[in-house]
Order: sequence, then C-alpha cells, then structure tokens
Amino acid sequence: MEMTRNRTLAASTAIACLALAALYLFIYQPLLRRIRIKAAECHSLEPQVLQARKNVSILAIKGHEKNFIGPDEIASAIEELTQRGRAKGVTFLSFTPRQVEKKEEGYQILPIDMEIESPYRAIGNFMGGLDTLEKCLVTVRRFDIVPLSDKADKIRTRLTVNLYLRD
Repeated sequence: MEMTRNRTLAASTAIACLALAALYLFIYQPLLRRIRIKAAECHSLEPQVLQARKNVSILAIKGHEKNFIGPDEIASAIEELTQRGRAKGVTFLSFTPRQVEKKEEGYQILPIDMEIESPYRAIGNFMGGLDTLEKCLVTVRRFDIVPLSDKADKIRTRLTVNLYLRD
C-alpha cells in the first residue's frame, strides 16, 4: 500500500513536470520568441515615429501660418489676449514679454510670462479659449497654479504663452 502510494506520487510528479515542460516548450517559448520579434520591430520603428511626431507638430503650426503676426501686430495681439482674459474673469498681475526666439521652420516665437489671479473656472475658460483668438496663434508653454490661502475660490497662476510671429 505504501509502495503504491509512493509510485502514484512519483508518477503524478513526473506527469506534472512533463506538463510544465510541454507548456514551456510549446506555449511559453514561442510566445517569448514572438515578443522578442515584436520588440525589435518596435525599436526599429521608433525613429520613424519620432520623425512623424515632429512633422505633425510642424504641420500643426504651419497650418496656422495665416495667424502668424508681424512685429507691428504684437501690441494688438496682446490687447486681444488681455481683453479675452478680462472678459473671462482673469485679473492680470504682471505681463512680461521675453526675448523673441528664432525657429528653424521659418517662424519666431515670442514667449510672454504672465501672473494672473482668477477663480478656478475662469482660468480654465481663458486657457481653453486661447486657440480661438483671431489675431494670432497662441500656445501654452507652461503653467503653475497655486491656490490663494486667503481666498478659497481663487488661484494664482504663473503662465508662459507663445505668440507665433512671421519671419
């Protein structure tokens, strides 16, 4: 009886080992091979994807060339920007244009640093409406939002936007 039990246990262990070996050889190994092949394909496509992303960003800006402004139109574009902000409930605390940056694609960027105070909803409406400005193309470069400690419903935002200029 003891011998039969040991044989059954040994046979069960052997069958389990064979089943695991079969799973490894016939399922896991081929899947691993396919994963390696697909990973190599992904790595080979990565430079093409990066180039495509660059092209899309260039085209996104190039498609708006009609909204690029000249140096003589900067004041009116800034005025439109501030009027839009005030209409949305934004208070401009500071407004500082920086040095114009030259881009290789044939346009220039004028970064503008702003510090503003507003209710939460107003900053969202203001930033969401930047793409609807008529006189110029504006994108948000960066922003930091800090709640005001003395007013629970207001925030202070440091914001840098880019105005796109013709070369």
